[in-house]
Amino acid sequence: MDKHIDFTKIEKKLADIGFEIDGNEHLEIELDELEGRNDIQIPEEYRKFILKYGGLSFEEDMCFRPIEKSRWTQENSMQGFDYFYGLDGDNLDIRKKRNIYLDRMPNSIIPIAECPGGNQLCLGVELNNYGKIYFWDHENELEAKKMLGFNKLTEINSYWDNVFLVSESFSNFIMDLEIVESSESDDDDDLEEIWLSDDLLRNKD
Repeated sequence: MDKHIDFTKIEKKLADIGFEIDGNEHLEIELDELEGRNDIQIPEEYRKFILKYGGLSFEEDMCFRPIEKSRWTQENSMQGFDYFYGLDGDNLDIRKKRNIYLDRMPNSIIPIAECPGGNQLCLGVELNNYGKIYFWDHENELEAKKMLGFNKLTEINSYWDNVFLVSESFSNFIMDLEIVESSESDDDDDLEEIWLSDDLLRNKD
C-alpha cells in the first residue's frame, strides 16, 4: 500500500529542524507486537522513522499547518506540536498510548505524537485512510460527552467529530513541519490548557 518514499529527504528535514536519534536500539519485533495485537499494518515510512529515531521532542517549538482546521488552529492556520512517541517501554511508548486511546478514538487511527492540550497526532492504519495523519481533539471526544450525559451517541468507530485531517502522508507532515517564531511561541504560552485526565476517563466505571 505504500508508495516509494525517499527517506533521505525525511532525514535531512529532521536534521535541519533539530531532531536527533535518541541513541536507543529499536527492533522490528517491537512494531510487530503493536501490529499483531491490534491487527493493523504500520505504513513503511513511519516504520522507518520510529525504528531509527524513536520518540523525542525537538529543540525548538514546532508547528504544522493542517488540511482541516480545528478549534486549536491559530489565526495563521498553524497548530502546535510537542513530541513523538517511541518504543522505550515507558509512559510515552506508542504501544501504551494505543492501549490508552483504544476505546476513545476510531480503531482506524493510532496515536503517534502529542500536541498541546493533551491532544493527539494520529496515523491512519486501515485501507480507507492508510498513512494519513490526523489531529484528535481531546476536548470533544465521545467518552467526555457520555460522561456529561449525552447518552444517545454513536459508537466510537463512527465518531469523527473531533478528528481532523492534517496531512495526506507522514512524509508530507514531516516535510511541512515548521519552527515556531519567538512571537508565536510567546502567544502559545498565554493559552490556558484544560483537558480531562486520562486516568479519570480510564476509571470512569
